[in-house]
Order: sequence, then structure tokens, then C-alpha cells
Amino acid sequence: LQYEGVEGRRVFALANNRGILLAGYSRVVGRPCLLLSKHRLERDGISNQLTLVEDTGLGHRLWLKDGEEILSVVELPTRRHSSSYGDGISSTAMANIAVASNFRVIILSAENSL
Repeated sequence: LQYEGVEGRRVFALANNRGILLAGYSRVVGRPCLLLSKHRLERDGISNQLTLVEDTGLGHRLWLKDGEEILSVVELPTRRHSSSYGDGISSTAMANIAVASNFRVIILSAENSL
């Protein structure tokens, strides 16, 4: 699997239409990385099948240390985040992602980037 110059080695589908997390290697840069793609999974209500849909924008990357390999990815429990901007108050569900590698554990932000 090749995506934005990254050779995918492991693919993780994130819940709640959050996207696809790709653990891979960039031959150009010469380092492993995590890539949150600009794709998401959508479920067809009639057939209950999942379809890979491309969103606009670029994927977000997190460069890993040389020799670092991703062992597991776990979405952490969702929390409600309320914010007030202007005249209204909005509430959205946010979940962080825990990524375990052979070197460390990384907690990725609930924001739409790595």
C-alpha cells in the first residue's frame, strides 16, 4: 500500500469516521512514520457495507525514530468537549489515540492532526 509517498506496513481503521491511520516507511526521508490519511469509512445503510471515501486536504504525519515499529493502536475512551465561540456553544465527542511502539507509547491529540 502506497499513500503520499509512504509505504504502508500496517493499516488501522479508526472508529467514529475518524479516518485511517497508516504505519509505514518513507524511502525518500528514510524514516518510519504514522500517517493519518484523508480517507474515512462510510457505512451504507442498506447493505451495511463499508466504503473508503476520500476527504479533502492532506494527511497528517508523525515521523518516528529510526528502527521504531508500531506494535498496537488503541482509541481511548471518548470524552465530550464543550466550547463557546461567538454566540453559540458546541459540544463534540473527542477521543485520543494511544500508539505503542517498540520504543515508547505516544498519545495522539484529539484534534484533527498528529
